[in-house]
Amino acid sequence: MTPNVTIASGVSYSAKDEVFLIDDKPFEVHKSRIEEIREAHPEYNEYGFREKFKETLINTLPSDEECLNLKRPVYLLEDATTKYFEKGPLDSFHTGVFYKGSITTNIFQGGGSSVDYANNNIENHFRGYFKDGKTSFNISTRYTPRDDLNFWQFLIGDAFISHQMTKHNRLVLGNSRTHSGEEGSKSDWAVPLISYSQISRNFGNIRKFGARVVGEYDLIEYDLGGYSSDSYMREFFPGVEFTGWVNLKPLGKTDGRYGDLKLGGGVSSGHNNFTYNVIGAYARYQYKKFRADFEYANADGYNGNLGLSDNHARGMYATAYYRINPKVELLARYDTFQPNLDVSNGDITEYVFGVNYYIKGQGLRLMLNYIFRNSSFDEDSHRIIFGTQILL
Repeated sequence: MTPNVTIASGVSYSAKDEVFLIDDKPFEVHKSRIEEIREAHPEYNEYGFREKFKETLINTLPSDEECLNLKRPVYLLEDATTKYFEKGPLDSFHTGVFYKGSITTNIFQGGGSSVDYANNNIENHFRGYFKDGKTSFNISTRYTPRDDLNFWQFLIGDAFISHQMTKHNRLVLGNSRTHSGEEGSKSDWAVPLISYSQISRNFGNIRKFGARVVGEYDLIEYDLGGYSSDSYMREFFPGVEFTGWVNLKPLGKTDGRYGDLKLGGGVSSGHNNFTYNVIGAYARYQYKKFRADFEYANADGYNGNLGLSDNHARGMYATAYYRINPKVELLARYDTFQPNLDVSNGDITEYVFGVNYYIKGQGLRLMLNYIFRNSSFDEDSHRIIFGTQILL
């Protein structure tokens, strides 16, 4: 059943009304429950696997209520691909596959068109939880190499250990996604449109090796880390990078009565052949079926997903979301980027309209985006992109 929540005034509302559930909180570390599993699911054998996989496959699909939470990766076959251990340090181990692909129709203002198919992302995820109830590990491997990287450089994505130090703070050690911008810190499956914004593509969406502390409280959250400035295993420790981000949540103690407001900002600063600095600011408000967010970033050099650059660049985006129902979401985004202010004030502006259809939450999502791209550097264009993502 979907729980009701009572707010300060005594008025209750259903969790179904809050279609953007929990947003951004770190995963709760899984605690040992092998005996509970055995009692609830006698079809598991002594090794923790289902004995009759085919007969129980349909029963492994997550419920619609579980899929309402669009901020965690709900794997469609998680119940069948998770093993529980009675002995040893590990409590459970899960493996899953993430796929995101798209077909793009490009129509250019000067004439001509093209159709392209892309495997945006293919990843294999491995997740394990220890019996202490506080420690977990996460490993992901990627199978869509880029032209500027060899297979082995792009293969390893996440490779980190997470330890819940206190109720509100966890320590992350290893190769993990840095908080370089708010959207840029999100995994691909959690991005609302098919592609990241331009500032997220250039300044963020990157993993680096280091240590970070992630904190989550009612009124504030933070992500502070020190890293090697290398990315994709190009070099061994060419320099140091600090990335820190802090969000304030002024309505964090109002139980959702007035919605959710988040105001934050951060910096990524490091050295890799040259010194680079990126500063950013973020604002978001959401209430029931409506959400809007805004992000701005200014870079004096940067070290993001698309590589190192000493350009002075800046950009911003603003997005409005409306959830018609738990399965259908409408989006509109204004996204502008100036790639080299030392040379030109020219910009690239994208007007994006999108529809998301969540068949099974983030586990199975269909996406349709229309983009009008207005550029100071080349021909304007129209793009129609159909995409799909699946977590198995």
